[in-house]
Amino acid sequence: MGTRLTELVARFGGRLEGDPDIEVTRIAPLDRAGATDISFLSNSRLRAQAAHSRAAALILAPPDEPEVAATYAGARIVTNNPYAYFARAAQYLCVPDPAPAPGIHPSAVVHADARVHPTAAIGPHVTVEAGASIGPGAVLDAGCYIGRDAAVGEGTHFFANVTFHARCVIGARGIVHSGAVIGGDGFGFAVDGGEYIKI
Repeated sequence: MGTRLTELVARFGGRLEGDPDIEVTRIAPLDRAGATDISFLSNSRLRAQAAHSRAAALILAPPDEPEVAATYAGARIVTNNPYAYFARAAQYLCVPDPAPAPGIHPSAVVHADARVHPTAAIGPHVTVEAGASIGPGAVLDAGCYIGRDAAVGEGTHFFANVTFHARCVIGARGIVHSGAVIGGDGFGFAVDGGEYIKI
């Protein structure tokens, strides 16, 4: 099911040029957009590419609109900040994955001295060390490591394979993406009279 351009404009503003009844189902880059996609132009150097895009609709700024409109066949939403408009449209069009059910996956290893709120979701193969604290509604996706005495705040989401070392703290509603390492060693060595001191 798509979203009509009139709905997007009613929700986020902008000036609609073209067919208001066009329905779009997703956001796509200029070069890959198709008949049910909406794309955006936030860099004037890509005007020619936008003008030949196959997207059903484009989000663009007033200075770009005349040149693109000369050859572009789809509808256009003209706005002062196309990038911000794109971000809002993406949030609206892209339905997030459902939140995982609270609980601890059977393959997770949670130390007996760790504190995990009952509404937190601990995924497969997660390790939570002694003294760590996992707040209400926190989500730890598969393969995360939470070190000793670390604290994960309420509603924070760690995507798969995040390493969160000992004594690190993150507050409420944080987002840490896959593969991030927080609290690891610093970079390099300090030199003192020929002695290398690890940072």
